[in-house]
Amino acid sequence: MDSNTSNLYSDYSISGGGLGDTYNFGQLHFHWGENATSGSEHALNGKKYLKKFKCLGLSKMQCYLIGCRFPMELHVVHYKNRYASFQAALKSNDSEALAVIAVFFKVN
Repeated sequence: MDSNTSNLYSDYSISGGGLGDTYNFGQLHFHWGENATSGSEHALNGKKYLKKFKCLGLSKMQCYLIGCRFPMELHVVHYKNRYASFQAALKSNDSEALAVIAVFFKVN
């Protein structure tokens, strides 16, 4: 390994911003759909991605009924550093064992 190479599993962690502990990087994964009308697992501030659908002439209610979402969502999952591994954190009953950063993607 040269000096410009990082190991995600040991070199990256997050803390602060309301987290009561330090969390180590565990994994990342994506959620996406068949087209630009679905894909994300979550909403932003309780709102799903509606702007594109308003342009298509759909009402807010129609969008909610068909489950409008962001086209894609990335999850960067971290585990509390008191656990020996990501798997150990997953198996725990600790509701604060994981911290996830979610990133929504917009398709133009």
